[in-house]
Amino acid sequence: MRIKTDSHTHTEYCPHGSGEYAEEMIRRAIELGYENYSITEHAPLPEEFLPSDVSKIYAMDEFNMKSSEVEHYLKSMHRLKDKYKSEINIKVGFEFDYIEGYEEYLRDFLDEYHGCIDDSIISVHFLRGAGGLRAIDFSPSDFKEGILDFYGSFKEVENAYFKTIAALIKADLGEYKPRRIGHITIYRKFEKYNFDGGESIPKASIPDFIAQMLLEKNIQLDYNLSGYKKPYLKDSCPPAYLLDSLTKKGIILVPGSDAHSSKDLWSEEDLALIK
Repeated sequence: MRIKTDSHTHTEYCPHGSGEYAEEMIRRAIELGYENYSITEHAPLPEEFLPSDVSKIYAMDEFNMKSSEVEHYLKSMHRLKDKYKSEINIKVGFEFDYIEGYEEYLRDFLDEYHGCIDDSIISVHFLRGAGGLRAIDFSPSDFKEGILDFYGSFKEVENAYFKTIAALIKADLGEYKPRRIGHITIYRKFEKYNFDGGESIPKASIPDFIAQMLLEKNIQLDYNLSGYKKPYLKDSCPPAYLLDSLTKKGIILVPGSDAHSSKDLWSEEDLALIK
């Protein structure tokens, strides 16, 4: 068994990545026998986006590419797409952030660049929390301070997260709205961390109303494998025990490594992690 398709990867344009060039990652994907490879770098956030102090540093300086880099990113990635077209099918796009209240910004971006986008993901990385919007995947301490303590329990975090997912699914982002949601259980990234007070964390679930909305809107899910290599998760997003039920409902799961370096791309040896 081997991975043939990777639909979620990052590049040297990711400020919190390894700095490794996308070309090196593509060469590694070819070595591993991949047939399809999507480049989905974090799209710029709106300049007026003002999350909390900690998350602001993360979001604006470490999380996303700058608006001034978009044109160069697209030209560079399409050049690689053409260069390696005889060896691997490459798609170029973005991982977009859905943030309630900024739908117009995202719609305008999609309208402007849709002709250069082959494949994209839309994700939720921010929730309302202590002091404003907080990143949900920055660090265990920031998650506890800004999210977990604010909502009072993991179950309430889950409820707030899926409320935002529902808003994403319903949002009018125009005709070029991405049709795949990234790592839909990312709010559980630190579930194995020993938080003070040690709450027993309930098993993840995807509410039936969310599953129904996904089906009605023909939206796919990112089957994100990166969690297996995260020290406080050791599972996929969505988790392995939900995969059968989701596929039986008719929801399409698209595999992605969420790779930020060539070592993050999945080899045959890595597949042992999910058995």
